[in-house]
Amino acid sequence: MATNQLIQSANSAVLIFNNKLLGTLQTVRFNEDYAVQPYYGIGTIDPIENVPGAAKYTVTANMLQLKNDDLVKNGIQPATSADMLTGSVFDILLLDKDSRQVVQKALGCTFASGDTEIQTNRVITHNITFMALAIQRV
Repeated sequence: MATNQLIQSANSAVLIFNNKLLGTLQTVRFNEDYAVQPYYGIGTIDPIENVPGAAKYTVTANMLQLKNDDLVKNGIQPATSADMLTGSVFDILLLDKDSRQVVQKALGCTFASGDTEIQTNRVITHNITFMALAIQRV
């Protein structure tokens, strides 16, 4: 049977959070923001140069609620505000499911924010944002 040779799809991806495989992920987004600012000179409306500022790396995830899967138990989300002060830091890895090679990784991730969405006749979902120290493509 032939397989995709060029295109990486989510069907052949695995995400590891804090050394744990989370199978209920629906969406994961790696975001890099370099706070690029245009700089101008007197006498022109056009920028002279676009200069990067402070880098900000985030990873956002949307996942389904499972009855026996707990984000707190897996060390991904703090249980209380006091737990947030302990500074839990971990890596998030995107792997190719077949080769187990790392495709992309977010290093030094810390839980930043999260919410739980509950709707009539729908599956309960969690939306989580992590701040990372770096995002690397391998």
